[in-house]
Amino acid sequence: MQSFLSHISQLFLQSSCQSCQRASSEFFCPFCQAQLHTGIRSPLIEPPSTHHPFPLFAWATYDTSLRQIIQQLKYNNQPAIGTWLGTEMAKSWIHAKLHQKFPRLLVVPIPMHKSKEKQRGYNQAEIISRSFARQIGYRHQPNALIRIRETQPQSELGLDDRAQNLESAFSLAPNFKSNQPVLLLDDIFTTGATLRTAIKLLENHNICIWGSAVTARGHLDPTLKIPKKVPQF
Repeated sequence: MQSFLSHISQLFLQSSCQSCQRASSEFFCPFCQAQLHTGIRSPLIEPPSTHHPFPLFAWATYDTSLRQIIQQLKYNNQPAIGTWLGTEMAKSWIHAKLHQKFPRLLVVPIPMHKSKEKQRGYNQAEIISRSFARQIGYRHQPNALIRIRETQPQSELGLDDRAQNLESAFSLAPNFKSNQPVLLLDDIFTTGATLRTAIKLLENHNICIWGSAVTARGHLDPTLKIPKKVPQF
């Protein structure tokens, strides 16, 4: 009888996968973990390009599995997923020995507008970046950038409207300075408009920039028009 009750208790206490909700003692079940790690990119760093004028570290491809857990993070009040993602990104960064090649970086997340962050309860980019920086040993400055204007979700806009949507959306925190190159961090990269806007702001204030890191790299639609002028760095 005791062993039967113990078995029943374990069933009730067993946690579930944060992605598919299957019973799992791990944060993600083996199936979802395998799917997520299949999407890890190689190489991890893209060189400067039209879409991003600095190096871009992209941990994984924005496929079905990763899309699902990022949506859980953003819209289903599961900030622990952000901590897990930041840790996994850091493991890949360390495995590639990037912490040795770039030992002094300051991690700065892309900010959310305060009204949207209050509604959601947290900024997912800040949670990911905090975990990422802690695992590697980098300094973390979550308040370096401020979102001073609410913007329409970039996913709802075409390429021509994305840059305009972000115009004057960010400002630099008063008295922010850094003697270390900045590593901007965001959750998803598609056209790069958000990161380019933040980069331009930092450049205008003579802040040294290493590049950006993102959890997921989306597939760029080849029919989208590419901006003719890109800031030169």
